Amino acid sequence: MQLDSLTPCSSRKQHFEGANGQLTLFSSRDTLRRVIDEQPGRGLSGPYQVSNGNGVLNSEIIEIVTRDRNQPAVVLDVQRLARFTDYEFEPFSGQILFRRPVPTVDSNLNPVSIRVTYEVDAGGPAFLVSGGNGQVKLGKAFEVGGSFAENQDPLTPYSLYSGNATWKIGRNTTWLAEAARSYDDPSVAQLRRVGDGFRTELLHTGEKLDARLFFGSTDTGFDNPGSVLTAGRKEASAKVDYELGRRTDLVLEGTQTEDAMVGANRTGASLLLGKSFMDRKYHWDLGLRYGRDEVNTAMGASLRPTYTSIYTLHQLEH
Repeated sequence: MQLDSLTPCSSRKQHFEGANGQLTLFSSRDTLRRVIDEQPGRGLSGPYQVSNGNGVLNSEIIEIVTRDRNQPAVVLDVQRLARFTDYEFEPFSGQILFRRPVPTVDSNLNPVSIRVTYEVDAGGPAFLVSGGNGQVKLGKAFEVGGSFAENQDPLTPYSLYSGNATWKIGRNTTWLAEAARSYDDPSVAQLRRVGDGFRTELLHTGEKLDARLFFGSTDTGFDNPGSVLTAGRKEASAKVDYELGRRTDLVLEGTQTEDAMVGANRTGASLLLGKSFMDRKYHWDLGLRYGRDEVNTAMGASLRPTYTSIYTLHQLEH
């Protein structure tokens, strides 16, 4: 496929799939530019307003994003919605109306937001956007892959490259790792910004034991709005849930988060003993929770620690 032979306002896509992997390549020459808006859910079905009212019809991708309440830079879940089934979008007015209310938080008090990705016709000469992604299975337990995307917009050139690996250690245990690098020219002076990002995660789901270990780090120059981590973050977390009995469980959780953009970090840990009653309609927790925040309140000022503790945390759910 010769990308240089593309005519203005044209696009191509190729997909290859086999027993051990798949590969997708795409290219487009157009004048469209991507816009990403994210705003918190308000417990209402709408309307929600996007920042640009000149969106191209049917170009939107709307997702419900759930973030960790203790680590807001970490994305726990992304749910992609379908037009007409889940929402209505009027690109000319920039308003979105959902079929059901979008909550402010989920059942675990994690913040919920709406992320809208759409295209805007900025006019001017057409430019090339190309990319691809692929995954290959190496036996039954290993899988590796990678992706790239390049935007040759003369005003805001951008490129992103990433690689990933997954190892299925056992029937209930999976380890994955991913690394990415972005190149961005955000200013008129064309000052190139380069940033790296990395994350790794170990998951185990068993009959009595569930565990998740996570670590991620990004440079301040890393630019990928779709990433599970925002720029300038270092995040680490661990959660272990062990079933002591048929209706009794013990949960141990710890988090460490650092924001290089503002010079702040947070450390937290909790230990909870839970008990379910009446066929699991009610759940009661008793435990300890500890937290420490350090914030650089002014340029040149030293970090200032604060401490908070909760010694008897009771929670009743129905």
